[in-house]
Amino acid sequence: MKNPADRQLQSAQQLGLSQIDREFATQWTAANPDGRIIERNLADGSIPYLSEGWIEAAYTPESARTEAQQKMLALSDSLIDEVLAADVILLGIPMHNFSVPATFKAWIDQIARAGKTFGYTDQGPKGLIPSGKKVIAILTRGSAYAGESPQQRQTSRCPISARYQA
Repeated sequence: MKNPADRQLQSAQQLGLSQIDREFATQWTAANPDGRIIERNLADGSIPYLSEGWIEAAYTPESARTEAQQKMLALSDSLIDEVLAADVILLGIPMHNFSVPATFKAWIDQIARAGKTFGYTDQGPKGLIPSGKKVIAILTRGSAYAGESPQQRQTSRCPISARYQA
């Protein structure tokens, strides 16, 4: 007998949770024939979670970083370059357990770097990503909550993605 979680995963794959974002990308490509799409599958485990060493490297002045620290931040630097070079950022985010997946948070952690994508001011943190950057977030979830139910309020927010723009 199959595990119920396996059936749910199969159902999610059959439904194609990325169907909506793929449709958007298809339409965007048709409207922007010279545009380029870089697809990054965050669910494949290629984005590591932050470590103590990564944090130490990120807060070490660039000119003082060791070769090991530079290597530790190489993926982060590459991800930041992708974000800065993009005209449009499409985020296809499935909601799990009332929040975004940990892999999406890991990506945010890799691109949220003091002095690169945000800075500190007297008024608090300020985004350094150009304000003209377009970010489209498509959030999907397995249930529909109508009206003003407590479930609707808990699962319809994604405050994490709006914090890094200038």
